Amino acid sequence: MSSATESSSSEWGPISYGELVDERDGRVYRTVKIGSQTWMAENLNYAYIQAYEHRDSTYKCENYDEIYWRMGLYKLDSLSFCYNNDLDSCKKYGRLYLWDAALNCGEEENKPVCEGMKKKSIHSHGICPEKWHIPSFNEWKTLSNYVSDSAKYLKTKMEWSDDTTGLDVLGFGVLPAGMYPFISYLTEYVYTSNYDFWGLDRDLIGQGVCFWSTLQDGYKDYGGYQDYIDAYAFCFSHDNELIFSDLASKTLGLSVRCVMDSVARN
Repeated sequence: MSSATESSSSEWGPISYGELVDERDGRVYRTVKIGSQTWMAENLNYAYIQAYEHRDSTYKCENYDEIYWRMGLYKLDSLSFCYNNDLDSCKKYGRLYLWDAALNCGEEENKPVCEGMKKKSIHSHGICPEKWHIPSFNEWKTLSNYVSDSAKYLKTKMEWSDDTTGLDVLGFGVLPAGMYPFISYLTEYVYTSNYDFWGLDRDLIGQGVCFWSTLQDGYKDYGGYQDYIDAYAFCFSHDNELIFSDLASKTLGLSVRCVMDSVARN
């Protein structure tokens, strides 16, 4: 359950925030209406506590298993994290979620979505509060188009490294929350084929942030085990003036913003 009041933000005009109460834990989030969409104006900070379990114990693929071994996923007791395991970071930046956590794959009703899903893009409530959902690729693109893909209009005015400043004219409040893993020594196994594009420092607080969408890709068939191993994320970086999207390994821990269900989906 959740409750929310409406919010609005006219183009470059005064910002009027609404309020969302997540009745699961009592946390209160600011919300803002941008164009036809109503978004959380803060990163989700709901503690998704579910031990990682390999989806298919009979699945054997040495290289793919190595990803999970390197990431330590076989021994994790949660699929959401505070940056650097610091609770104060969660209070400021929200939690970081593996894609499976963002889509709430631990729930029985979501298993068709998470296990060998045939549709690449879906409408998913995920771990968002009631009447809110994980944004689709197109919903993120609608937001990006609204500001002509210019990141500065959605970034906060402070917190970014290299003297990068945002304008935050719409109240969306993008903070450089970093990502999981927290250090930059991992190999291309972690970052998918776009490893070089991501760069080695964008996992760090102050330098970048990426948000999950529901759109999957990177379909693989390893000896009878089929899955999409990547999903699209929308990202902001200290060294890029544009909002950009690209595939990210589902083994990364990224931020989550929820968007309000439309009337048609209620």
